[in-house]
Amino acid sequence: MFDRDKNSYKFNNLYTLPLYKGYENSWAEDYARLVDKEPELSIDVTSITSFLSVGQFSKNRTLFNEIKRLPWLAEPLPNGAYKELQLPKHDFKTGTDDDLAKLLFQKLCDEARVVSRHNPKIYILLTGGLDSRIIAGVYSYLYNNGELKEKPKCLTWGIENSRDVYYAKLMAEHLDFDWQRIPLNPDTVMQNIKKCGQYLGMLHSPEMLHSMLWFKNLPSDAMVIAGSFGDSIGRGEFSSLHLLQLEHKQPKNTYNLLQPEAYEIGAKGLNNDLQHIHQRGGRDTLNYMQCEYWMQGYRMRNGLCHALSVINRSANIYQMFTAPEVYGFMWSLHPSRRDDNIYNALLKNHFPKLAEVPWARNNKSIKGNYKNTKLKPHYHEYTKWSSGELYQEIKTLVDPNWFMDTGLFTKQSIAHLNEMVSKSQERVGRLNDIWLWLAGFRFYIDQLKSEGKTVNFGDVTNYEGDEELSQKQTIKKSLVLLASKSKLVNKTAKHVRKTYRDIDLSAKKKEMIKKHPPKPYEI
Repeated sequence: MFDRDKNSYKFNNLYTLPLYKGYENSWAEDYARLVDKEPELSIDVTSITSFLSVGQFSKNRTLFNEIKRLPWLAEPLPNGAYKELQLPKHDFKTGTDDDLAKLLFQKLCDEARVVSRHNPKIYILLTGGLDSRIIAGVYSYLYNNGELKEKPKCLTWGIENSRDVYYAKLMAEHLDFDWQRIPLNPDTVMQNIKKCGQYLGMLHSPEMLHSMLWFKNLPSDAMVIAGSFGDSIGRGEFSSLHLLQLEHKQPKNTYNLLQPEAYEIGAKGLNNDLQHIHQRGGRDTLNYMQCEYWMQGYRMRNGLCHALSVINRSANIYQMFTAPEVYGFMWSLHPSRRDDNIYNALLKNHFPKLAEVPWARNNKSIKGNYKNTKLKPHYHEYTKWSSGELYQEIKTLVDPNWFMDTGLFTKQSIAHLNEMVSKSQERVGRLNDIWLWLAGFRFYIDQLKSEGKTVNFGDVTNYEGDEELSQKQTIKKSLVLLASKSKLVNKTAKHVRKTYRDIDLSAKKKEMIKKHPPKPYEI
């Protein structure tokens, strides 16, 4: 059970490990133990609707109505109660790139000092991205300054000859850190499908567990450091969209998978949850601020953070950029200033060697012109694995009849989803992400039933849904298949989308500067 006197959680950190409560109405860290104690379980339809709509479970929900999580930025109280904490305010401050980069670097160093104070064995999750190289640089600075007892080590998961793996190794060499690649392959995907329910209650797709199960090989006193929050905090970017381009999320019946009555029930609950998160900042919060609360509270914390808690089963995990002093500083800046420029200045000024290593996303370096054109652009091949060697095994789990019998899903739409996956070669949207989640969901429910658990799907009327897809759905399916089967079409669509987004962002920044003129940051 959770002991607040012995626990070092800072509940105003954006990153905290999940806490759960069940029928005993007290907070606990072990989700599986709470499930074991429940005599009967019932599916929360809103949770499934939320995952299909936005990729995560909303608010404090889990897969089952009987078990709840501690909400985002909340402090646990006795008897299963909690208190939502006040959110730091956004502001419109600005300064030179060099000055702001210096402040960010100082605050990250302070955050790293606190994390490392009682954790000498540091393992850094290093990718080819900008965020993790900044974190690796911070820990290198502390080590060279004599503030760390042991030299950190770097770990990178992914396929060989990918940009992430190759450039991560190169950066580790520049820092004189030991480095190790963690395999990521089709077997890893199947392991994730089989463990995602048991360890996480399907809070996230098995796809997002990557190689996290490998970390059972680390010593129990290891501290794993990640920088996954860097994009969203440091650069104001969420899935290639700047925070000024974000819009309020809405429920949607993705791929028409849920039968109408189930979707109606789930959408009502999800709308209430979305309204709550958007209002966390008070009446005066602007649209981009409300959207950032949603992204941090649901996408990052409810999704990513809880997926990473798998690592915490054997070691310790911490996400940098999540201390109040760090994200409070970044939120205080004018939204037009949250871009690549501060990152670029930080790397050029403090870690010029790391700035010379290309960014895995675009294969371009911040400083210099070095790049390797023979590397694979992605560290995984989930789409090809799913449509190829894994397809038949996973398709057996994603059985249209099984899902129809739950009363929640539409048989025909599950069949269409299987068909789209079988023809996909290029990654498009959340097609593979959802397909793997359905496989994990089926495996988990079957596992619980084999252990004697009763799982109730509710009173939704059984619905076969054998009707033909509507014209709109047929067109959408055709477009998804076209983009997922053709590398040229997929690449062209991404280029057009990026060009449009760049033009759109420039206009939105100018509009925000006009409405809310930047004010100097007092340094």
